[in-house]
Amino acid sequence: MYKQFFGKSIIQYAQEVRLKVARERMLYTQTPLEVIAETSGFPSYTYFYRVFKKAFGVSPKQYRSSNGSYLE
Repeated sequence: MYKQFFGKSIIQYAQEVRLKVARERMLYTQTPLEVIAETSGFPSYTYFYRVFKKAFGVSPKQYRSSNGSYLE
């Protein structure tokens, strides 16, 4: 029912929230990317990297070094 109402699964929504949290931490802290991935709810940095790149078209490192301008 959730997917019918919102157009996405609960898993997809949770992943969007995790990515949002990770993006904010990447921009506003100097925390290592591996720690950000873990504390944002991703089981591994490898998985986080793959999901992030698929969602935004750039690697987490590229995003951080651009200060988020890729997504502006």
